[in-house]
Amino acid sequence: MSEKERASTDLETLAKITRELVTSRDPRALLSRLNQMLAGRAEFTRAAILLFDPTGTTAQVVAATDRRDEEGELDLNLKKYPELQRLIETRNTVLIEDVASDPSLVGVRNELIRAGGGAALILPLLFEGRLKGCMFLRRPVGGPVPSASTLQFGEVVAGTCATALHLFETLEKARSQQVQAQRARLLAESKLKDSARFEEFFEYAAEGMAVLNLQGEILSANLEGQRLLGCTLSGAPPQLVDLAAPNEGSRVERLIRGFNAQVFPRDFHLKLAKPTGEEAVLNLSCGALGGNSEGVILSFREITAEVRLQRELTATKDFLENLITSSADAIVATELTGKVILYNRAAERLFERQANEVIDQLTMDELQPDDLYRKHVDKLLDQGTNEGASVQHSEVLNAEGDRIPVRLSGSLLHEGGLPVALVFIFQDLRAEIQLQEDLARRNSERDELEGALLMASTAAHELNQPLTTIVGFSEMALQQLEIDHRARKAVERVHSASERLAERVRDLGKLKRIVTRSYGDGAQIVDLEASTRTTLPHNKRMGGFDSGSQITDRFPTLTGEDS
Repeated sequence: MSEKERASTDLETLAKITRELVTSRDPRALLSRLNQMLAGRAEFTRAAILLFDPTGTTAQVVAATDRRDEEGELDLNLKKYPELQRLIETRNTVLIEDVASDPSLVGVRNELIRAGGGAALILPLLFEGRLKGCMFLRRPVGGPVPSASTLQFGEVVAGTCATALHLFETLEKARSQQVQAQRARLLAESKLKDSARFEEFFEYAAEGMAVLNLQGEILSANLEGQRLLGCTLSGAPPQLVDLAAPNEGSRVERLIRGFNAQVFPRDFHLKLAKPTGEEAVLNLSCGALGGNSEGVILSFREITAEVRLQRELTATKDFLENLITSSADAIVATELTGKVILYNRAAERLFERQANEVIDQLTMDELQPDDLYRKHVDKLLDQGTNEGASVQHSEVLNAEGDRIPVRLSGSLLHEGGLPVALVFIFQDLRAEIQLQEDLARRNSERDELEGALLMASTAAHELNQPLTTIVGFSEMALQQLEIDHRARKAVERVHSASERLAERVRDLGKLKRIVTRSYGDGAQIVDLEASTRTTLPHNKRMGGFDSGSQITDRFPTLTGEDS
């Protein structure tokens, strides 16, 4: 075939390629036909189209005359192909007439010879200065060397192939963008429907919701949010800091600064100033708006009543704790197992143990002897909830192991209808028992005193008549005896002694108490004069009772002996 005929045939082939390039809908089939056509025109037995990855380390075989499409993709390691590396470096056509003599193939020459390689032609796929890949043609040794026209035709075909690859990539990108746009449109329509569906929910939600910008301006709020915040959005966007109570300004400013640092607190309590002058407490939870929007969404509810109730409950709790702590009676609470969980100051004094030594450390079995605690518990559990706190006498042990008598009242604590703990109140009976003993002793002393006084009154009554007779007869005898009678002195002495004794008997009948006085050698006798007074003798010099007189607690034997 002459050069003119060859040129004509090449033009027809290029025209056909251009038409297929415009009308083809199967890029891989078109590339395969280009590959086969170029191999036949250049008289090479094998041809392949390679695409280089952006890193320049691998190449993908997209079409080959000796591979079927169903065999899948094939990746080549460019380090094993020096001829491809030369193409990448020079970006020019590489012609290797004989692999056995080409100096650039020293490292892989034997492998190529064993594979039957003889000559190679590599045409770059360049589009707008970018190397996209190459057309790699091979044949055994002995074929004709490609002419200049053949090389020129091959470069034109390679350029067409590069254009086709770019076109296919552009179409694929356009299709991908179209698919993405369609998906985005469907997603936008879905979100729009969701927004329309949730707009009413947002507007009429039971909790307040608001959208703020990063400067703290309220851009949007639902009806409940506007009511709780006490603002409207008809004018300029209100500032959250302006709606807060006067003493909350600094906290709100820190909150807004935190938004810019992507800090979105939850359960943030904020006080607002109401138009009535009262303060409302809101519980806020903050979060960032999704997507590319810069803003903050707030959800909030009023907890003024809850905060007030919490304060009252805290005050009640503190009051009860102070009441228990300050109680004069020992109060101890235990679990059903007996472990002590509450122990007040009076209990510390009663048991002579500190709270930190008892709470969660000891059980009531260690604080009461003879298994008394378990008996009390069994009795309370048997009574159930039908009776109130039981009161009984019991005993406890102090730190030294001594038994202390107490009055005990116990009760069950229920939760959900089930007993969960017990509380006991202990009253120390030691002082009460001592008082009872003192009272019994004083009652005994009073009975003895009353008996002694009654005996003295009876004795005075019985002695009064004989003494009256003695005094009367002694007076008669003195009247009848002459002055110088030898018996007169004796009668005078009898009369004087009997009068003195009668006076003492009269004092004895007037006894109101028993007051004694010293009578030598440490002996004590009744001071009749002091005992008949309505008040005790008083020592003016000492400003108190006469130190020589005292009320006796042991009563002397009454006698008529003269003092």
